[in-house]
Amino acid sequence: MFAVVSLGMAHAQSSTGVQGNWVGSWATSQQIPEPQNALASEDLHDATLRQIVHLSVGGPVLRVHLSNAFGTAPLHFASVHIAKPVSVNAAKIDAASDKALTFFGESDVTVPAGAEFISDPVEYPMAAGSNLAVTMHFDVPPAQQTGHPGGTGNFVCGSW
Repeated sequence: MFAVVSLGMAHAQSSTGVQGNWVGSWATSQQIPEPQNALASEDLHDATLRQIVHLSVGGPVLRVHLSNAFGTAPLHFASVHIAKPVSVNAAKIDAASDKALTFFGESDVTVPAGAEFISDPVEYPMAAGSNLAVTMHFDVPPAQQTGHPGGTGNFVCGSW
């Protein structure tokens, strides 16, 4: 739910950069969550949201797709990280696997209302059927949440 729309994996890479086709490995259909399924706005002020996703395909390089498709104002992601989770049932990650993502070469990104952005490619080999933790830090809550409640993985919110 919330911001991660899809995770794409590249199946081939050369020494000069990413080549080959990007393949979606995890995704949800985005919507405006019903009030009973939305996260409380006060819980997203200066907060971190971590989502554990199960990848269908693997590859050596990945990108994360963020969405503010139903947002009514720009949404600032202070940082976005990926890591290997210790378990799909807990928020703990393998700290040695933590990697910050960049967007247009920057560590933070503001996604305009109605827009979607994709991270810069990052070398991060993942096997098909493995799990990935995507951690997003928000300094200001979204004006209108974009997400997909139910069946989308495990979430943890808290201060970072």
